[in-house]
Amino acid sequence: MQERLTREEAVEARLSQILQRSDFPALAEHLQELLASLANPNATAGAVANIIGKDVGLSLRIIRTANSIQYNRSGRQILALPHAVALMGLETIRDLAAGLMMVHHFRSRPPGVRQLLALSLLSANHAREGARASNYPRTEEAYLCGLFRNLGEVLMACYFPADYARVIAYMTGNRAGEKEACLRLLGFPYEELGREVVRRWNLPSQVARVLDETAPAVITNPYTEEQHLALLAGFGHELTAALHRVPPDQSAARLDRVLRVFAKSLRLTGKSLGRIAHTAIEDTKATFKTLQLPLDQLRLEKQVELALHAGLIAPPETNRDGAASPEWNDVARDLHNGGLQQLLGRILELGLDTEGFERAVFGLISPAHDAIRGRLHAGAANAEWVGRFGFPLERRAGPLTAALVGKRDLYVCGGPYLDSDFARTLEAGCFVLLPVVIDGLVAGCLYFDRPSPPGTARKAEPEVPRNLVRARDLAAEAIAARHTGTAGF
Repeated sequence: MQERLTREEAVEARLSQILQRSDFPALAEHLQELLASLANPNATAGAVANIIGKDVGLSLRIIRTANSIQYNRSGRQILALPHAVALMGLETIRDLAAGLMMVHHFRSRPPGVRQLLALSLLSANHAREGARASNYPRTEEAYLCGLFRNLGEVLMACYFPADYARVIAYMTGNRAGEKEACLRLLGFPYEELGREVVRRWNLPSQVARVLDETAPAVITNPYTEEQHLALLAGFGHELTAALHRVPPDQSAARLDRVLRVFAKSLRLTGKSLGRIAHTAIEDTKATFKTLQLPLDQLRLEKQVELALHAGLIAPPETNRDGAASPEWNDVARDLHNGGLQQLLGRILELGLDTEGFERAVFGLISPAHDAIRGRLHAGAANAEWVGRFGFPLERRAGPLTAALVGKRDLYVCGGPYLDSDFARTLEAGCFVLLPVVIDGLVAGCLYFDRPSPPGTARKAEPEVPRNLVRARDLAAEAIAARHTGTAGF
């Protein structure tokens, strides 16, 4: 008991010194106002947006997130803060606002502190991607807990640089772990200082709980949401350490430990670790770019590439263009959730990211199975153009007959099909038709096109991109999962 009291006193002494500093990262007045407003059960999106608008960086982050595929399923760009707030929900806005406190208050610190901040952002992004991989329902909550997981170390490096340097030297000279060094030289682990500041900042209680030393490090299924969140914060922290905080010759052992501790509970593999690592780097670079902060010292890509080349993690799964596409996995997980039209809209939007397609349509077969008509659209498709997407299904030769009657995928960039009435009506220079078949019957089709083939001449019928085949399969599964055929339209 006396040892615990001594640790509490040591933390309180450091906290008291920080509070006396004029540059202590206290909450800005408008952020305090924002958090208070979000705690009000009667808060409106308009009132919250007015407070957010006082902070340019926070506004940019929220609008950028609102326009991501996770929230914006319409394909229309969101520019107004009230629209973004209403779309994302007040809980998500709260987590983003609280998270940006740390970024804003430490952005002007010395390079060493900024490096720790970048590591914290990496941990946050690792935790969020882990949440997506393991179906945790509130990804921004995982991001927030991952971000503040290392707050205590950031505070020590910022306000007590000499003591922080002593801890690092002790760890290096004695081959000691972080906790051992902190207890010996500071009298408490970093997490305890971070937890006290989190409480002073009135952050969500979940953040303080993941900083509690009694939080279990290893949990097996089944587990509660609270335990799941603690797992995600720990995973984000450990993956960052394994990839970016230890020498290359120690990475293998640390990554092996990450997989051993977290893989089973969070359903992770070496391949998913590779995707998570690359995604986290891109998101962290984007945040630093928005805040106009340098990120050169970490050499993030080089460190991940070294791990890849050494076989420590697997490369992320890619589409035919070489771009990672975790969003397809998100759609697959949501096949039984939400409305059918919303799911098909997401599928169309994701398909537009493939090979430069500009317009997309979901076409619905008539009850008599003798015609098809466009019902949903995405991208540059407008109402007038979609109105042209109505054709009889005839037995004469043509792309519709080949694709829908013949039940085969069709990718046309040249040849006679490009001169057909179908292609001329839609003014297509290159198009893909994918029949959606359920229990042997064609229920509809996915259609993607662009006005003209980019670059040099293409084959008349190139191979259909893998992502579009997946789009077709997901559309069929989404319709079949509802056991209503196309009654949702």
